[in-house]
Amino acid sequence: MPDSLKIALPLIRLNPADNVAVVRERIDPALTPEIEGIRPQDEIPRGHKIAIAAIAKGEPVTKYGQTIGFATEDISAGQHVHTHNLSVGEFARDYAIGVKLWHPSWCPKRSELPSWVMPAPMGAWAPGIILP
Repeated sequence: MPDSLKIALPLIRLNPADNVAVVRERIDPALTPEIEGIRPQDEIPRGHKIAIAAIAKGEPVTKYGQTIGFATEDISAGQHVHTHNLSVGEFARDYAIGVKLWHPSWCPKRSELPSWVMPAPMGAWAPGIILP
């Protein structure tokens, strides 16, 4: 499985370009000395974001490979990222759809499927396996 798809407990990094990750369970820095090479600086509630890299004041905060806001102060790796140090702001947006789609290397092409697998046609209404 590609590194970008690995879910390493207790963090979920949704895109390799992200500078934050989602915390799967509450983090107490006194009880969690290190997570994936990151030393937690704050108590972080489940489902909130932790900085996985330093983010300077004014720099974009990236989740899903997208800018979700801007740092209102310098944020060091391991800090809780939330409304107290994150704000929205104006920036150029590109609303093009599907420009960053990728085909994971672990997903077979239609021609590589065993004969007993019948993928749904592209755009099919019924649930099924949709492959390129």
